[in-house]
Amino acid sequence: MVKGNLSQDLTINSQDEIQEMAENFDQMRHSLRDSIKKIEEQNGKLYQEAYFNTLTKLPNRKKLYSDLNEQAITALLVVNINDFSEFNDFYGINSGDAIIIEVAERITKYCQALNDWTVHKTGPDEFSIAYISAPSMSLTRAALADFANQLSDSICQKALVLDNNKFYISVSIGGAMIDTDLATNITL
Repeated sequence: MVKGNLSQDLTINSQDEIQEMAENFDQMRHSLRDSIKKIEEQNGKLYQEAYFNTLTKLPNRKKLYSDLNEQAITALLVVNINDFSEFNDFYGINSGDAIIIEVAERITKYCQALNDWTVHKTGPDEFSIAYISAPSMSLTRAALADFANQLSDSICQKALVLDNNKFYISVSIGGAMIDTDLATNITL
């Protein structure tokens, strides 16, 4: 059997205790392979639960913190849905969830065309968008402000439709840029 390969069958034909040991070993190998598969599935589920929002399927705040430590993020935008708690209280959680899902889809759709942006769901009515720059690319403050304005328009200009009712929302967007020359070792 190849080291670590639990899929290879062991075949021994001797009608004695060696044969019995080989059969027992084969059962243990199958059991171990099945256990490893279950552990890998559970680890995948735990990773999803730990790092992704269940409603939007977007990476969450914990994943953002991990990304900040592991990737070269040079800009961060925070998008907050204005007066969301009042909307949620008045129309109910299901309507609020529908708004969150729609806003998440609009943000994600807008950012998909631009490969260097990653969307995270970081609060009840909050999204963070991280700019992961390539070493040869730079982002100016003006470009970041333009991106934020266009993003706001893509979220707010089209009505959200729930149960044949149209809703217009507004968002607040704040942003920050990190000077990579000054911030080489940031710990959160």
